[in-house]
Amino acid sequence: MLNSTITHSVVFDKNNTEISSYVRDSLRVFYQRNIFIDQLATNPKSNIMSDTEDDCLHTASNEGFDYLILTWEGNIFNIYLFHEECLKFINDLDKRNNSNWLVAGQIIDQYENRIMYDSENADLWKNSFWLYPITAIVNLKKWRELGKPSWGKEGLEEVIQAIPSKQCVHDNYTPLELLPTQEYVNAKVKKGWNIINCALQNNIPVYNLSDEIRSSQTHLYPEVDPEKYNNFWTHLFDLPKLPNNYKKVFQSLITSKFPDRIDPKTWQCFIRNTEDYFPVRKSENVLEWSSVESLITPCSGFKDFIVAMSNQSDCHTVQIVHYDILPECVNIKRRITQEWDGTRVGFTSLLNAISSDYAKVGKSDCFHMNSMETYDEAYQDILKYFSDEAQITKRWKQFQTFDHLWIHADMLDRDGTISVKKLIKGKLVYLCLSDIASWRGNILSYGYKNLRKDIQNSISILL
Repeated sequence: MLNSTITHSVVFDKNNTEISSYVRDSLRVFYQRNIFIDQLATNPKSNIMSDTEDDCLHTASNEGFDYLILTWEGNIFNIYLFHEECLKFINDLDKRNNSNWLVAGQIIDQYENRIMYDSENADLWKNSFWLYPITAIVNLKKWRELGKPSWGKEGLEEVIQAIPSKQCVHDNYTPLELLPTQEYVNAKVKKGWNIINCALQNNIPVYNLSDEIRSSQTHLYPEVDPEKYNNFWTHLFDLPKLPNNYKKVFQSLITSKFPDRIDPKTWQCFIRNTEDYFPVRKSENVLEWSSVESLITPCSGFKDFIVAMSNQSDCHTVQIVHYDILPECVNIKRRITQEWDGTRVGFTSLLNAISSDYAKVGKSDCFHMNSMETYDEAYQDILKYFSDEAQITKRWKQFQTFDHLWIHADMLDRDGTISVKKLIKGKLVYLCLSDIASWRGNILSYGYKNLRKDIQNSISILL
């Protein structure tokens, strides 16, 4: 590695999008000035920038480089970590394969990706793999040896059939590697197919990138939503220096713009619901509880149990999907559902055990108590909906036998709602969004119209 030369290039390919020239020019300077920082003295103090992958490959090759790190416009990386992690990964690939590798990138199985999102034309993408244009690394020595294959454009091509690994980076459409077969198939392809095909034709696996590279970069997908991309950068560029009073308010609100919308240091799991449990039937459009087949509720309190099994319900069997924006709350809800024996003593004992476990890792207040002082007060709130403690125990044990599913998901986000939808088995659904929009805090960050719109979007996806 010490004797190798490595260069970095940016495929500046968003010319036909509506991205602001001001934004593009600003980021062009970022790429030009920050992309080369690494540990190799032999590396250039500049980078290659072109509109196409092929131009970047040929320029790097003509200048005699051994390896090329490709980055696409819209990818923002940690300038102190990204390049170093790429070097470590190149070194690892060389050791694993005795330098007999061609390309690594963010592999996408097009068919499985579309299956996951219920695409009607998923079958058109069978046997199709591509390198998502975020980051890729090419062994230029092998690339020259194999005849300098082009990156490959979209179209319909005959390709060698690839075998994706069962293990993926995430979900089921990001295989860790692709292996070749002896069969050829016709496939609908996207950019990057040809360099993949060249590797497989020569019995060379294609690899996904390391977790360390992925975590040191963030791609903003400007081609998907150029307006959001423009707004983000122009507002950030134009944001003035904030005086202390505005800085304090900004710091308290900015968490609302994070995907979790909740400060990870101050999260708590609610053990008592404060909203109404049973919807008021103001019209015939609101179904009776006896019609419900699936119950979808956030991982807070015991609304699911009360709605499904209390004296106001008919106690029929339902599927229950437990979701939450906080993974900790999902884990707590799963543990309570699986471990509570249904008794009053067992209730307090289990919550104390959970609280103690979180205290050991520095979270001394994992439960939100509202106005309560003891866990038994949460039990008393449950008891109001049942005849006696014995009935709670009996019906809780029946409740535990239902089909319970748990998922970490943001129901005010399209992808989160789609993930939940995939778990639903019944057609008639009781959906509880509770106060997941966090109106008290997010109203300042989003405005009530946007919060209402997000809730409406979530419901429409489930229809």
